[in-house]
Amino acid sequence: MSAKKITLTQLNKELRDGKTVTEIAKQFGMSKGRVSQLRKMLKHSVIQTAVLEESHEIVSGCLDLRAQLSRVNAVMSVELDRAEQAVVEAKTESDKRLWQEVMIKLCSELRKQLSSQLEIFSAWNDWTVYAQFQKDVIDTFGEIDNEAKERLTKRLQERRLLRGFARFPE
Repeated sequence: MSAKKITLTQLNKELRDGKTVTEIAKQFGMSKGRVSQLRKMLKHSVIQTAVLEESHEIVSGCLDLRAQLSRVNAVMSVELDRAEQAVVEAKTESDKRLWQEVMIKLCSELRKQLSSQLEIFSAWNDWTVYAQFQKDVIDTFGEIDNEAKERLTKRLQERRLLRGFARFPE
């Protein structure tokens, strides 16, 4: 079986559909290592695209999503405490098992919430590191040669790589 080509868009869809690296490798006739490489490229591509195209939305959305996740997390913690108390107070073994199942589901959802928060913080960190790096590079060019700084800034703007998140003195 010859290897089929897979685009990063296709890979993203397959991963979002819950397929494993092994399943994708078999489906497209590639090695698991190559699929892992592409997945890593996809992660960087998604972060870079988000940073370059929607940085202001990431900032406001990150803060809003973080607040929402925190609120959901607090509600679920209260529910988990109530379920834990219900297990202790359960009169029958079947009631106890039902409340334990509720606790397991709540713990699973809490774990998903924490994973989402980690992804948000990771994207936020990548964005701030990228913005600072870009500012440092342009500032350094300005220290060496102001004309070079202007050419670099113009070239980045032409390629739509320079956004409003980095402001430079004229």
